[in-house]
Amino acid sequence: MSGEVETCRVLDTILDFIVYMSVEQNFVTVPGVPNLPVGPQCKVRRLSLQYNTKEDSMDFCHVRSISVFGRSMGIPDVMKSRFLRVLDLEGCYLLSCHHLESIARELIQTQVPELQKHKFMSPEGIGNMQALEELKIINLYEQSSRFWLEISLLSNLRDLSILWNPISHLRKRKRDPGLSDVYSFDQPTWNNVVSSICKLGTCNLRSLSIHNHGYQDVCFKSWHPVPHCLQKLAITGDFIKHVPGWVGSLANIQKLELHVEEVRQDDVQIIGSLPALLYLSICIGPKGRVQLEVISTHGFTCLGHLRIGGSDECVLGLMFEPGSMPKLEVLVLVFDAIETSRLCNLDFAFGIEHLPCLTSIRCDIHSLGEILPPSKAVMVAMDRVVRTHPNHLKQTINILG
Repeated sequence: MSGEVETCRVLDTILDFIVYMSVEQNFVTVPGVPNLPVGPQCKVRRLSLQYNTKEDSMDFCHVRSISVFGRSMGIPDVMKSRFLRVLDLEGCYLLSCHHLESIARELIQTQVPELQKHKFMSPEGIGNMQALEELKIINLYEQSSRFWLEISLLSNLRDLSILWNPISHLRKRKRDPGLSDVYSFDQPTWNNVVSSICKLGTCNLRSLSIHNHGYQDVCFKSWHPVPHCLQKLAITGDFIKHVPGWVGSLANIQKLELHVEEVRQDDVQIIGSLPALLYLSICIGPKGRVQLEVISTHGFTCLGHLRIGGSDECVLGLMFEPGSMPKLEVLVLVFDAIETSRLCNLDFAFGIEHLPCLTSIRCDIHSLGEILPPSKAVMVAMDRVVRTHPNHLKQTINILG
């Protein structure tokens, strides 16, 4: 969605070569890989645990990062290393809570733990980890109020990713009735969450991601003080009603991703006033409606990448006027061709010819997986825009089901 490459596939031979060279050059240590034994003389700096193996003879006193994947039975005694900076537990399924409690008490230097989203509660005492810079992925429904009060003490925290998912919480309790001490989530707890986020946002917090399921819209209406240090903000998952008004005060925000039920003209003015905004993605809810006119006075002076639209039956009534979004280079539109055609009378140009710096346009069209007359009208309109635009636009059109 952001245009950034997150994963790639390579041939097995290439993968084997990458792993071999990584181990050979001591870039990473991977115990348990066939034909790649790890000698006791190896000075482990970056450790990747991917198998059910334990290398008791290995020396971990110089390890700087540990990543645990799959069904590893546990992690080594990381307390022996005073150089550890990165602890990634996101892929570990069998890690027990006493490991985490020990980590929170003693691993004060750690900067980047990534906590598996559904498997355990985060430890009390996390406020002691003053060097912590990144914290991912925390389920709100599995933390206590005290945990969020302690989070506010992490003045060096730069990246926070939280999950609001009561469904996974209830499923977990159903699978394991012994989890009677799992904390419930209520409005006072959310107030603590917001208070902690806002406090961190006046310190060093630069990136905040909230993925919510079963939200209460009131929770996003009033945030004070505004976390003005944020450079990246994502509120995804279930759709909030509108763009929160406090978003307009995020003077340092560069990347903004929102899931909203609909976009109003007032929302354009709120977002357009953000002076540093470079990337904007707005996903509209099912049967949502966008009827906007973007003019030069709305701002967007630095915006280079815009993605706007939504899922099936999303109506996109959008018009770029001359002088609007003067630096926009990449435009992605997602909409229902049939529903949108009724609003724009089959005129799908959207004023794209008024975007002077545009280099690439992509249209993801919901059209029942077929090229229906409205879809053909979109293709004709985009061909005309590409032919007449002076920048020789790169064009991509995807027909979706």
